[in-house]
Amino acid sequence: DLDRVCNELLQYEELRTYMAHGFLMLTTDKKDNHQFELLMYQREGDGVFQLMKAKTTVPQLRDAAEHITGYVQNVVQLFGRIYLEKKLEE
Repeated sequence: DLDRVCNELLQYEELRTYMAHGFLMLTTDKKDNHQFELLMYQREGDGVFQLMKAKTTVPQLRDAAEHITGYVQNVVQLFGRIYLEKKLEE
């Protein structure tokens, strides 16, 4: 189970990298079709950088938040079970 939740964590690696090392541009419009653009530079070699871009919308972010919430709940349950089984709280 621990391997499974650790492997599932990898699906958030790109988003974490953008959030930690990138910057965010928000485009809004009157029809609520807001768009988020995540940008960062990735080093490709000595003195060579490439601009990386990712775009998302409010509905996509809401879906991601729901998925992350479920994932975190599963991880907390698993860690709680591990602590109980290994008697780490004593």
